[in-house]
Amino acid sequence: NNVLWTLSGDGSYWGYNDAKGEQFGSSNAPYTNMNLTSDLFKNVKKITINTSGAKDTNALLNVYVGDKLVGDAIELTADATEYSLTLDKITSGNVKLVYTQTSSKAIYIKSIVVETVSGLATTEQEIHDLLELGLDYITLANDIEVDTFVVVAHKFTLDLDGHKISAIHDLDNDHSTYGLYAKGGAQITVTGNGTIYGGTNGWWNIALRASGEGSVINVLNGTFYSGPNEGEEDNGNSTMFVNGSSTINIYGGLFYTEASYDGIYFVFNVAQENHATATINVYGGTFVNANPKDGQHIAIVGRPFLAEGLTIKTEIVDGNKYYTVVEE
Repeated sequence: NNVLWTLSGDGSYWGYNDAKGEQFGSSNAPYTNMNLTSDLFKNVKKITINTSGAKDTNALLNVYVGDKLVGDAIELTADATEYSLTLDKITSGNVKLVYTQTSSKAIYIKSIVVETVSGLATTEQEIHDLLELGLDYITLANDIEVDTFVVVAHKFTLDLDGHKISAIHDLDNDHSTYGLYAKGGAQITVTGNGTIYGGTNGWWNIALRASGEGSVINVLNGTFYSGPNEGEEDNGNSTMFVNGSSTINIYGGLFYTEASYDGIYFVFNVAQENHATATINVYGGTFVNANPKDGQHIAIVGRPFLAEGLTIKTEIVDGNKYYTVVEE
């Protein structure tokens, strides 16, 4: 079904058996160690494998999704046998079959079936519903508008798939809107080259916020920006904000705010009372009018956000300075 599997190991013979399936190794060229790996599967719930060995094979199979071992080790028999392994928690990651044997025999695989749960969301509520089901990889199916999108405690990947999240509603009437707000130890990875907009309907209009103890947002790519304060076109807001002992890690993407505040473009913002514990780490990306290495924020937080071994390339476009992270 167009799934690519990568084989590694110490054998050197392949064949086929009508009853038992694909043959890996032989008595003269056995696989004493054999790994069969396929790249990212999203939201795996069950894996079924039909596998066996030659007569008198002494071999074990362990199955992994990501780093997680699924079920108990399977002891191969000489008969083609189907084994079903159900994950105790829906998990995303590479699927890996790890065979080891102390004998010198052929190993056979007749079929591999990986069952997954759809993680496609069309609304903010559907994202929350999928999180409650335990999914750890959610893909946005279209642009959505959110009521301050808050995620508490969950660990998952949000794949924007080219779509946009716009925070346009002040949910709690506290003059704030957030495109993505991680709290209560939530750990969120954002990918898919989409956009998150923090809005412009309050006094705090922030694209990414991580708050509390141990909340983390990892940004791999995309565009992230915030509008000015409500009714104040020249009074800007923050693109990213962290407090408590939380962290935002930037690996790529474009970040900007549409207006400055007292002459400073607050693309980066760390709560003053949490300078020693809350962090923004920059490993990549482009930042408009805000230099993660030595910009105006240094006077505010007292340290650069740029990781060691990296530097900045500066370009001016339409009067705005674009700071792009590059290797030294």
